[in-house]
Amino acid sequence: MPWSRWTTNPRLPGPAALLALVLVLTLALVLTPGAYQALNALTSPTTEQPDPGPQLQVGSGPWLAPLLGDGPDPFLDLRALPAPDPVIDGDPSPTPPAGIDPALAVKYREEPVISMHIHETGETVWLPLEEYVAGVVAVEIGYASPLAATEAQALATRTALMNVLMEGGKAREIHGTDVCDSPKHSPHYRPQWVNDLVREAVRNTRGKIITYGDRPIRAFYSSCSGGATASYEESFPTNIQPPYIKVVESPCTQVEWEAEVSKDKLRQLAGWDEAGPVDTVKILEKGSSGRATKIEIGNATIHGVDLRNGIDRALIKSTLITRIEMSEDSVTFFGRGYGHGVGFDQKGSRELAKQGMGGEEIIHHYFKDVEIPQLWK
Repeated sequence: MPWSRWTTNPRLPGPAALLALVLVLTLALVLTPGAYQALNALTSPTTEQPDPGPQLQVGSGPWLAPLLGDGPDPFLDLRALPAPDPVIDGDPSPTPPAGIDPALAVKYREEPVISMHIHETGETVWLPLEEYVAGVVAVEIGYASPLAATEAQALATRTALMNVLMEGGKAREIHGTDVCDSPKHSPHYRPQWVNDLVREAVRNTRGKIITYGDRPIRAFYSSCSGGATASYEESFPTNIQPPYIKVVESPCTQVEWEAEVSKDKLRQLAGWDEAGPVDTVKILEKGSSGRATKIEIGNATIHGVDLRNGIDRALIKSTLITRIEMSEDSVTFFGRGYGHGVGFDQKGSRELAKQGMGGEEIIHHYFKDVEIPQLWK
C-alpha cells in the first residue's frame, strides 16, 4: 500500500501511532515466539495465513536448550539442525562398539556389580566385576606370569563371567547369586593373591570381552595343551564345535605324566560284564589333535574323556595319551598336557608372551575370527 494511502485513510492509524505499534511488537517479538505471527497477521493484506511447511517439534531433551524463553527461536530453521543422539535414561548414548550386540552394549555400558554368596556365613556380598576378575585371574594363571599372558587370561575370565551374568550358573541355581566362593560352583577366587601385575593386566583390558557373531564366546581355557589345542569334539563329544575353536599349535610340551590304573578299575569303568577280562587296552581312534577318542578295554570301547573323568582327572591329566603299558594286574598310561585342551592354553600363553606376543594377539592365536570390543571404560 502506498505511503499516501496510510496518511489519508481515516480508518488506518497515523504515522506516529504506527511507529509506536511497531516498537511494541518488536519488544514483544523478543519476549515471545508468537509475536512474529501476530505482526504478520496485522501487516498481511489478507486474513489467510501462508502454509509454514513441515514443523519440527522440539522436546525438552538436554541436546538443545531453548533459545528464547520457553520455546525455539521462530527465525531458526530447526530442520537444518543435526539429529540428536539417541537418549537412554536421560543421557546421550555413544555409538555401540563393533563386535557386540547393540542391546548388550547398552545393557553393559557401565561396569556391573555382581553378587557373591559366602558359604561360611551364608551372607551375600556385592563387588565390582573387575575386582572379581582380578581375584580369579590371580588363581587361574598365577600372579607371576608375563603381563601379556595375564592380560589374555583376564580377557578369557571376563568373557566367561559375562556368560554367567547373561545365562546364570551353578551359583545362581543353588544360591540365587551370580557367583559364590566355592570352586565347586564358581571360578576359584582369591583376592589376597592379587598383586600389582594382576591389577595392571585387568586394568589394561578393562571392560573388554571376546566375541564371535556379536556375542560373547565360550572362552575355554586349560593348563597345558601338550603341544596342540584340542578340537571341541575331542574334549566335549556331545556338543557342536563352535567355529572359533580350532586345533592350533601351542608351545606347552613340558608337562608329561604317567598314571597306573588297576585292571579291575578299568573293567568296572567299561562295564564289568561287557568288558570281560582286561587282556588288551589300546587306542582305536584319535581326534584331529591326536587325543584319544576311542579306547578299547577288553571287549568294551569307551571315549577318552570317559576314561579321564571315570578314573581321576588329576591322575589321567589329559586325553593326549602317547603310550600304554600293561602288566599282570594294572595298566599304565603315558601322556602330555594337563586339562581338556580346548581354547586358551595358560602355559602356552606364557611362552607366546615371552616370544613377544601381546595379550590380544595371544587371544587371536587360540580363538579364530573373534573380536575384542570394550563394553565399559
